[in-house]
Order: sequence, then structure tokens, then C-alpha cells
Amino acid sequence: MPPPTLSCTEIHHDKRHAAPEDLVDTAVRSRLRVIAYPSHSMSLILFFTSQVLKHITTKGTPPPKIWWIPPCALSSVLRMAYRTLHVPVGVSSDNHKLEVLQYLTENGISGLVADDGEYIAFQPPRYFSSKQLKLRFKGNIETKEYMVRELLKGLDLPKDRLCVLASLLGTSFLSSAELSDLCFGQGGSVAKLFLSKKNSKAAGAQGGVGNRPDLPNVPTEVLRTVAERHSQGAMSPLIYQIYTHGQIRLPVLLENEDEVPNCHLFYRPIRQKVYAILFNLHHHTFMALKNKSVGQWGANYNFPAVPPSRGGSGLLMQPQIPFILPPVHRYIITFTLFPVHRYIMTFTEKRILRRQELDAFIVTAVSPEVMNSEHMQDLQLPLVTSRGVQLSTLFMAGVDTALLVNDACGAPIPWLMNCPWLFFDGKLFNYFLAKASGSANVEELCDHRLSIVVKVEKMRQAILEGIDYQFARPPSSFGHPHPASQGPMLHGAWHPTT
Repeated sequence: MPPPTLSCTEIHHDKRHAAPEDLVDTAVRSRLRVIAYPSHSMSLILFFTSQVLKHITTKGTPPPKIWWIPPCALSSVLRMAYRTLHVPVGVSSDNHKLEVLQYLTENGISGLVADDGEYIAFQPPRYFSSKQLKLRFKGNIETKEYMVRELLKGLDLPKDRLCVLASLLGTSFLSSAELSDLCFGQGGSVAKLFLSKKNSKAAGAQGGVGNRPDLPNVPTEVLRTVAERHSQGAMSPLIYQIYTHGQIRLPVLLENEDEVPNCHLFYRPIRQKVYAILFNLHHHTFMALKNKSVGQWGANYNFPAVPPSRGGSGLLMQPQIPFILPPVHRYIITFTLFPVHRYIMTFTEKRILRRQELDAFIVTAVSPEVMNSEHMQDLQLPLVTSRGVQLSTLFMAGVDTALLVNDACGAPIPWLMNCPWLFFDGKLFNYFLAKASGSANVEELCDHRLSIVVKVEKMRQAILEGIDYQFARPPSSFGHPHPASQGPMLHGAWHPTT
């Protein structure tokens, strides 16, 4: 029989870098027992995204804090930062709010940090505002607490009736307009409406099962292991979504397709290979060919099986990465930064990176300041550019994809080697990017630090070796090309070609 056609739905919206380890470290040192998670409505994020890009383009400065939105790969970075500090991590599987409240009860958590009024109805021990959360220079975390007792007192409402009041204000199941009859004593019509909604929802759920992608069967032991690792935050949450729902949700990103490609579409070919690996499509294709029948996947996708020892992200994103690096950087760079940049440089539809931009990425990775939090806090950016922000987004989206690939291949690369803060910081990258525009050569970009210059030269050579690439041309000034637009780099200087 032919191999099953595999269809995984990707939900994303067309049209952000942080250092969360400081916040996490402060929470650990303060011995806080509070569960927190970032939350914003989708419409608000879309609005903030457009405003942030507009502000950066026109002002050249960081946007106001009120427009803060989750930066790309924040979820992965936070999860890995907590694990690095030996803080237990929990990831919800189905009903997020219900599981959060259950976690609060079972683990004796002191309070909840969030930004959703629905939690008040279930009365957590203490409820703090994530919107007002601030990390002070002295290392203190400050926020505001919602005083639920005062709310009940002001409404003259018994404690056990708060959930009833919340339901009457409207839910995702019954809107406030549909509940208006109850306010005028027409409870019978509301009861009929409730039953109608319940039946239609049940019918929709049953119909939804038939409409789900036709996924190959997965061994029960695999699903059990995935569920366990997912709940502990030990792997990319996308893997659990793929196995259980056949679809993934991708976040809104800071991007403008005039500058860089749509990030989610850009890395889609890699995710498609991940889907095939997770459902062992190589085996299904082999069996189909053995039976002399080829299905959709056998015709459209051609890739090898990926044994855990091969290094997933490097193999899928760009195979045959040359190992010419100093040993201290081999694991950290080769399996994360290298595959991402080689994948970007081999994109054929559009030239993306300029020569100085690639060097800015590499200098950021090898700079001793990349993990110096005090230096980064005091660093002043001369200019923040929209292109710099979007290139950071494109790169971190690639890092997030590489983490997904590594987990899908059984995590052959230890997760401690893949922590993004080991080789990237958005603020430092934008600093070097601005500096590169005024530097005549790599030596100036590296402040004439010979050891860093040597690393940059070797790493650039390794990234570009054996691939067909072309750099993007910088915008011309008065009709004359920038001296660093094209051509090979000789002796650390950017030399144009004729």
C-alpha cells in the first residue's frame, strides 16, 4: 500500500530579542514560588508590531516599553534559562488555564503572575500583574497585586459567586449578548441556548476529528515519552502539537517582507522534514517502494533517515558543515549558528545578508561581551535600525527551528550547547551592525583584537565553504555602491569586485 500522505497545518500571522536569564536569576535568588507566563491578545500584538516597526524606522531608537511584545524564540529561551538554573519547568498540554490552576494547587505555589481576568474567577492564592512587572537595577522584581478580597467587598459578592459573575459577563462559549436574557428573567431561553450551544460544540468536535490530518500511527511508547518530556519543558512544544493535533501555531514576528522574507515561510521546508522524521516517513516510503507504489510524500520529498548520532540541525538545515574551527567553538557554533547562516546564505529567491551583516553576527558570537550582563546593561546603541531588528528576528527564528530539529532527532546535541545566549544578543548585534557600517575592515570592527579577528575569519570561511552564495547589495549612496557590497574579503578588508 502507498505511504500515507502527511498533512500538518501551520497557523501563523503575516505581519522582538530579550535577556530573560537576568529576570529568571533574580527570581531564583529571591526564592520566589510564583508561576508566571507571558500573555497578550493577538490583536494587541499585531497592533504593537506595526507600531514598533514604524517607530524604529522613523526614530532609530528602541520603542516605548508600553509596546513590548514577546520577542522571537522567547518561549524557548525562557524554558532553557530556567533549566540552566535548575528551576522546574512545566508546559501545559491542552487547557492552559485549567492546568495552571491545577499546578498551583498541587505544588503549593504562592501566587500567579499573569494578565488575564479569567484567573480572578478561580481565585488563585495571590494574583500579580505581569503588565506591571519590572526588573530594577538593584536586582529586585516589582509588580502590583490584584486584591481579590477588596473586589469582592466592593461588589458585596460572596466568594463562591465570583465564578458565576464571571460567566454572566460572557465566555468563549456564551457571549454577553446571548446572556442578556438572563438579566431580564428569561432563564428558559438561556437554558435552551446553552443546550443548543453545547450540542453544536459537541457536533463540531466530532466533525473536527474527521477533518484532522490523516496522520500515520505513532507507537504508544513514543507518545508517552513525548508527553512526559513536553510537560517537563524538556523539548520543543511544537513536537507535542504535531503529534497530538497535526498542526502548530506560529507567533507574530517583527518583520517586513520588503527587508527579509517571511520568517515562517522561509523555514517551512525544514519543518516539513521534521514532520516526516517524527512520523518515520522514511520507513513508510521504503515500504511503499518495496511494494512498488509511491505516494505523495515519496514523490515530493527526498531526504535520508536521521540517526541520532548525525546531529539533526546541521544535517537538515545544511549538510556537510566543515569542521575547521577551534575546538572551544566547535559544538556551540557548528550545530546552531552555522546551519542557520548556511541556510540563509543558500536561499536562492532573494539575497538576504550583506557581507558586513554576516560579520556582525559572527563578531557577536565570538565577542567576550556576549555573556557579560553588566556590559550589556551599560552598552549604549548609537542607532537601532529596522533591518537590524528584522535580521535578528530571522536569525532567532532559525535558531528556534534548529532547536526543533535537534529535539525531533532525539537531541543528539546536548541542550546546554544550544542555549542562544551563548552566541547571540540582539543589543550587541545591533551595536556591531551599526559599527560595521563605519568600519573599513574587520580589524576595525573587532577593535583590532587579533584573537577575535582570527576567529571571525575562520568562522566566515567555514560558513561559506562549499556553498553557492551571493551577498545582498547595500543601498547605494548618491548612485555609488558601498565599498563593501560584493567580492571576496582579503586580509580583513572589504574589497569590491568589478
